[in-house]
Amino acid sequence: MQKAMDNDLLPLLVPVQLPFVREEEHTVDSVVLNKPRIRILSEMPVYHELTAEQLTRILGYSYRYIQDECKKLSANEANMLQSVPVEKKPRDARVGNLPYVYVLGSTGRQYLLSEGHTVWPRWRPEEEKDRAGYLHTLALNDVLINARTLQNEHPGFILENFVHERVFHSEPIRVVSPNKSTPENLRPDLWLDIRDYNTRKMYAYSVEVNLTHLDRKRFVKKLRLYLNSRASGYKERFGTQIHVVLFVIQTRSHFPRPYRDISYQPTPQELKNREIESIRGQNRLMDFNRWTEEELTRAGEISDASFFRFSCAPLDTLTPSEFFFSPHFYVPFVDSPSPLIPWKVEEKRE
Repeated sequence: MQKAMDNDLLPLLVPVQLPFVREEEHTVDSVVLNKPRIRILSEMPVYHELTAEQLTRILGYSYRYIQDECKKLSANEANMLQSVPVEKKPRDARVGNLPYVYVLGSTGRQYLLSEGHTVWPRWRPEEEKDRAGYLHTLALNDVLINARTLQNEHPGFILENFVHERVFHSEPIRVVSPNKSTPENLRPDLWLDIRDYNTRKMYAYSVEVNLTHLDRKRFVKKLRLYLNSRASGYKERFGTQIHVVLFVIQTRSHFPRPYRDISYQPTPQELKNREIESIRGQNRLMDFNRWTEEELTRAGEISDASFFRFSCAPLDTLTPSEFFFSPHFYVPFVDSPSPLIPWKVEEKRE
């Protein structure tokens, strides 16, 4: 049976008027907070300090837009953010001007508190500026950005939880060592809890970011703390025995990462500097790997070699997917690199 409406060969089309939705805005102390500005402020308690380039990767806005918004939010009359010069030594090779690092200002902090955000409880504006701008924190934040944005390309992988270095400074992992009468403090730079909800697997990593040479005595002491933590402090702190320690070896000249568009071509001097820094990173990786092998052999714990992973791949050359799925991490006693998350796991998801 033909429908009645089909009798009209040219039915009257009535245009539908969609409601006009204005972007939500707030005014705080004469400062207009639109959605992008609120998103910028909301990321600060997560990372504690960020450059405009890092915010660009996190939020997906253009670099120039983020840069302009951060400048406006850090103006004296706004005080939503504070801008801090990056810590850099004269001997560090660097091409171009150094960007600013942004931390929360007092007005921005009060706004986030009023909106129910969790912020660092002890906060002094001058202390925030004093502790900001160090390259080590910017480097470990790049690792955290990779973990948090992995779900953009792989929705099944979620960063379920993490602990930043600032938390470990005040709340370290308490480790009981066999030859010590009192517990020792273990402070990773970062702890990540990543879940693959397609295969129902958990991946937990303690991250150690290394930018400069570390002597063998300090390195081996850190190894022993991690090995001893499995029997006591780690499970008590995180409720799991799943644990892999990542040594992410970088160089100071790579941070803070400058913004580069897709068409950018590095200069011959930049390529030369990268080659020099790559050799230094590889030398440190070989040292760390050799010292780990010697310590595990001495202690009769060679079977625990996969507990440690080492990489010197520059973070600014890796996408979040490449950081976790490409083979650039070395395991002691194994010659070829391997990915953090096996390719087979990723193939099953596809």
